[in-house]
Amino acid sequence: MRKLINFILFLLIVSSLSFAKDAKNHVYEIDNNGVIKTYKTSCTTVKELLDDLKIKIDDIDIVIPSLDTELKSEGKISIIKVEIKVVEKEVDAPFKTIKKKNKELNHNQSKILVQGVNGKNKVKCKEYYAGDKLIKEEIIHVETIVKPIDQVFEEGTKDVFTNDRGDFVARKSFKMVATAYEAGFQSTGKRPGDKGYGITASGARAKRGTVAVDPRVIPLGTKLYIKSLTPGIPDYGFAIAQDTGGAIKGMRVDLFMDTVWECMQFGRRPVMVYILK
Repeated sequence: MRKLINFILFLLIVSSLSFAKDAKNHVYEIDNNGVIKTYKTSCTTVKELLDDLKIKIDDIDIVIPSLDTELKSEGKISIIKVEIKVVEKEVDAPFKTIKKKNKELNHNQSKILVQGVNGKNKVKCKEYYAGDKLIKEEIIHVETIVKPIDQVFEEGTKDVFTNDRGDFVARKSFKMVATAYEAGFQSTGKRPGDKGYGITASGARAKRGTVAVDPRVIPLGTKLYIKSLTPGIPDYGFAIAQDTGGAIKGMRVDLFMDTVWECMQFGRRPVMVYILK
């Protein structure tokens, strides 16, 4: 009877050992900062396996895949040890640029009043290295050695335009879209003899130099200069805002022409509208 009991116990022990052996069904290659080994394990996650192997992982170390990743039948785990170095170095302290407006300078001109000069800072920082590669930098302290000198410059705001009569100063300017109209039926719906034919919204008679505007943008009576922005096309020239139009809203102007043919030739073009002083 005792022999039978001992035999049964023997079978149970062998069976449990066999089960334990079969349970190690994960095969993983671990690259521990360049040292590569292969392990069989019954662990279920990366963290559990590394803990089981007594492989220490610091918070700053890089583990691929992540510690909470579930293990598959086989795979690879890479551990990259991160080293921290505390260093001090001198770096440039960039100067700031301060812009001031000067109404005596043309809008496309600028003038440097104070030339900017970089300063110097002593910086204490932590550098994080994975092998020889710097992966992160953390500044701990900054000490000013030499203060930077800010650069100060003036930018012109004066609008100036040039035509064959010389340079002219404008109060302001707008880039607009221009169309053309004439006094006849195609533009105004009126014919010679009709009431108001050829008369603008301001009461003046329409003639070349009359411009229809949106009064919310350019008040009626404002003196203008219309400069062409189309290469090879001459300027419309000096004009007065004397008219309005149903379609003339916002950044649009309508330039008076003498004939329908001129209006058709003009079409729709970009212009710079200068508001004269």
